[in-house]
Order: sequence, then C-alpha cells, then structure tokens
Amino acid sequence: MASGAAVVVAAMNLTEENRGYFTQDVLRKCARGAIFVNVSRGELSPPPILLDLLKEGFLGGVGLDVYDGESQLAVALRQGTSLDDANGTIKAILEMRDREDVIMTPHNAFNTHEAVSRKSKQSVEQLLHLRKHGEFVPEDAAKAFEEGISEHIEAGVRQVARMALDQDKPPDRSDG
Repeated sequence: MASGAAVVVAAMNLTEENRGYFTQDVLRKCARGAIFVNVSRGELSPPPILLDLLKEGFLGGVGLDVYDGESQLAVALRQGTSLDDANGTIKAILEMRDREDVIMTPHNAFNTHEAVSRKSKQSVEQLLHLRKHGEFVPEDAAKAFEEGISEHIEAGVRQVARMALDQDKPPDRSDG
C-alpha cells in the first residue's frame, strides 16, 4: 500500500483489525524522507514508531491532528506529567511536539451541533468543579460524563447561561 510513497495520509476508519496499522514495516515501504499525515484516528499510527522513524531520518515529517491516548494526553498536558504510559505513547507525542519536522493541530471534524454542545457542557462542568474544589474534574468523572452519566450538568449549563444573560441586560432604571 505505501510502497514508494512520498506522502501517506491516513484517512481510514478505526477497527480492531487496523489498530496500529502503520507499523515500522508498513512505513518502511515508503520512500525515504516520506511525509506521514494522520487525520483520522490516532490509534492507527503508534507515536513511538513515528518518533523512531523521524529520529533516524527515515520519515521526513509527520502531521497529526489526531492522537493515540487522547484522554491520557489531555491529563499529561494539564498536569505536566504522563500517567499510565506503559507503551511510551504520551512521552513520544510530547517529544514530537517540539520537533521542527512535526506539525500537530487539533482535530476539528467533531464540530457538529451535538459535539459542540457536549464539549460546552464538559467545559462548564470543569469550570464549576474547579471553582468549587480548586481542581479539575478527575479523569474518571470526566470519562463518566462523556458516557452520558452526568445529566446534572444540563441544569448547570442553563444556570450559567441565565447568569450570562442577566449580566447582559441593561440596568433597571424604573426607580427614578
């Protein structure tokens, strides 16, 4: 598939059969100096493999807007530490972000109305929790929210929206 390719763009869906598809063997079929871009699912291209191929100069560059281990990566970026990184995925991503031959951007394909609404609710949950407890929502609780378990946030979103609308109202000048 990648035989002699100068550019490889991963744009396929993720299945159990193709998880980790872009192995060293597959990528070594590309031309030396090839550019690898993943815009579909981070689990298709193991970051330690990409980093190794960059370091040895086999790959000429990598472009990512999806990341393997995104929930662990978010924790590592927020806390400045890498938790539960037995296979080196997070460490490799963090190392790649400082390289001149790597471009990393956020994945924006999720910007449907439903996704933006869900992310807005998650943001409000995080801010309310931070305000009340002095820390962000623990990872397990955040994961539970993503699975639809935290319905109480909808009330919080409505409350914050009402507060914001109230602040935008002109002052009541009926008193004189």
